[in-house]
Amino acid sequence: MLSRSILNASKWASLQGKVAVVTGGGAGIGMMIAKGLVANGAKVYITDIHAEVTKKVTHENGLMGLHMDVTSKDSIAKAIKVITESDGKLDILVNNAGVPGPASPYLAVIFPHKDSDETISNLLFRDLDFKLWTDVFSVNTFGPFFVTAGSCCLHTKFC
Repeated sequence: MLSRSILNASKWASLQGKVAVVTGGGAGIGMMIAKGLVANGAKVYITDIHAEVTKKVTHENGLMGLHMDVTSKDSIAKAIKVITESDGKLDILVNNAGVPGPASPYLAVIFPHKDSDETISNLLFRDLDFKLWTDVFSVNTFGPFFVTAGSCCLHTKFC
């Protein structure tokens, strides 16, 4: 019987025999999504950039762990190869992996002070750089694109 804390989708959709991947599934929202999919009958692979996380959750709660860095096409290809060889299909893809943007101390306080000539805009422009934001976009935008593109061959509608 399913716990009340996990969505029971059996009344409107069967996930029996379905294969799912949840990127960034090693903790937090991704882990909860993965557990919900398993509870409703899906075989679920969770991927995470931290290999120790995927090793820990492998076979826990019916989850399969795969080390994957969503910013590396080689890493994505290796994970997709494992799923291809094991299952030959992918029914559900949850692009959950993500990172927050660069933190700025200027946003944590009431700023600028009345006696300051600086503006928040000037401080953010001066102190933050493209590298920080490129890293964020690599994970949050390019990662989902390449994971989706790389796994299209496993979705029967696209084969």
